[in-house]
Amino acid sequence: MSKTAKVDKDYVEKIVAEDLKRKYPDITELEFTAVARPYKNWVAFGRFSTSRGFSRAFMYSVDGETGEILGYMIS
Repeated sequence: MSKTAKVDKDYVEKIVAEDLKRKYPDITELEFTAVARPYKNWVAFGRFSTSRGFSRAFMYSVDGETGEILGYMIS
């Protein structure tokens, strides 16, 4: 992401959804329960379901300036 691009809630949701779809190409439902910027970085929480019938929760941390995914947890 370029330095002039804006890292906002919509951008965070977009890159998290793209990353999840790469990891789980059979996602049928994706819901964000919270996307917040408590300090410098963004944190996104949510749930997704797949066509194989399982549901998972996720948490992503995204850099507030560059939009880079800093880490994630899927449970």
